[in-house]
Amino acid sequence: IVEGDRILWGGRITTQKAVPGRLAQMMRRDILAVYPQLGAFKIDAAWSGLMGYARHKMPQIAKLGDGVWVASAFGGHGLNTSAMAGQLISGAIAQNDDRYRLFAPFGLNWAGGYAGRVATQLVYWQMQAGDYLRERKMKAQTQ
Repeated sequence: IVEGDRILWGGRITTQKAVPGRLAQMMRRDILAVYPQLGAFKIDAAWSGLMGYARHKMPQIAKLGDGVWVASAFGGHGLNTSAMAGQLISGAIAQNDDRYRLFAPFGLNWAGGYAGRVATQLVYWQMQAGDYLRERKMKAQTQ
């Protein structure tokens, strides 16, 4: 809940760019599945973005060259890990802190391209199916 009477809602992981109007309709269905008592409500904004995952499922934080840094692949955990990446990079720039190097063993492997997107979409669908089955099991146990 934000600003006292609003809901910020996320979901719908995909490797495809979503049309905001269609995404808003899907999110409305998702919200009503959890909170049917909301009834009719207005969606002020909907936006999509591509989820960034690395094959090793760790953030990619590194110095690429003089003044060039990368902070990526937060895999849906950007609110906490991107802030941590910002602290690591700013500490490296301002204080010569080398803790960002703790991410070096994970590497900067490129898993993109068409085959990477297809594989990633299959993993997302597998995760969604697993979530659905777990939710149904929990629902059945509580009834």
